[in-house]
Amino acid sequence: MKKIFIGILPENYKEKLTDAEKTLDKKRIEELSSRKKETEYAISVFASAAAVRLAKEFIGDENAEFIFERDGNGKPYFKNTDGLFFSISHSFPHYAVAVSDKLVGIDIEKIRDVNLNISKRMFTENEKEYVGNDTVRFFEVWTKKEAYSKFTGKGLGEKFSSFDVLLPPLADNFTFELKDGAAVAVYSVS
Repeated sequence: MKKIFIGILPENYKEKLTDAEKTLDKKRIEELSSRKKETEYAISVFASAAAVRLAKEFIGDENAEFIFERDGNGKPYFKNTDGLFFSISHSFPHYAVAVSDKLVGIDIEKIRDVNLNISKRMFTENEKEYVGNDTVRFFEVWTKKEAYSKFTGKGLGEKFSSFDVLLPPLADNFTFELKDGAAVAVYSVS
């Protein structure tokens, strides 16, 4: 089972930021405060707060406390839980969170103009053929690759051209949608 939340940073985020910060542990706030832009900090706080809210819903305990930690690859996890996994992504002004009882990876990207030549070195031949000159298809493949790399815990350190997200068995474990001008992909194994 998994829960997913997709949000947009509210225009009045400054008014709501303190309440979102209250749901996070001190160490997480300190980590996020290193963000250079105020909006980067805010979107990271809102996404982290959404992860906590979903986790509380998932386990059915509104009073549960969650401590954020990072593993050796930098992947965040909740220190004080066993068998509860989450993934966070943001692409201003969008953010997305997935919480599951199994490993999960999520990615969100705002659909925008992009240099499609990136696919030449980052995608497999099959993926390049699928994308062609289509920006939406580019973001479909890109978000699936990022979601999978978050699932594995390797992040952007994983060579994107080394795996094909359009072919089984990987393709069988994705969900993908377009929402509010953003591409969202989730990878999880049942």
